[in-house]
Amino acid sequence: MDNSREVNAAPRGDAFPEAVPAQATTPILVLHVWICGLTALACVCLFWSRPALLTALLLTVATVMLFARRSLNDVLLFVSCGGLGALAEACAVRSGAYVYTLPIALGIPLWLPVIWGIAALFVKETVLWIGCLSQKDRLSP
Repeated sequence: MDNSREVNAAPRGDAFPEAVPAQATTPILVLHVWICGLTALACVCLFWSRPALLTALLLTVATVMLFARRSLNDVLLFVSCGGLGALAEACAVRSGAYVYTLPIALGIPLWLPVIWGIAALFVKETVLWIGCLSQKDRLSP
């Protein structure tokens, strides 16, 4: 009895493995994300001088954005990009590149990680939408 397993050889030449299919997107979802993104931008412009209020408003916007897909991957994207974006900004502030008016910790405002997470979700949904549009163009005769 042969217990060895058959191993498939890796593709050679110009063959690439198939890409993981992107999540489906709809014009309504894109509109939802754009409205949330513009709302977040307006909140920053209007309430930057009130960090606690701005953070609460941005967390509300983020929750609405995350609720659209209800995806653990989106939550992970939000948290990782929020944390890494804020860390990068803290390094830039520490190096003297610029300063924030009302920093809370590490020279950055309380709301900054949240806006980085919102930006990541916004970019992700926009890229998916553009990908869907370009795929339709390639498939049409």
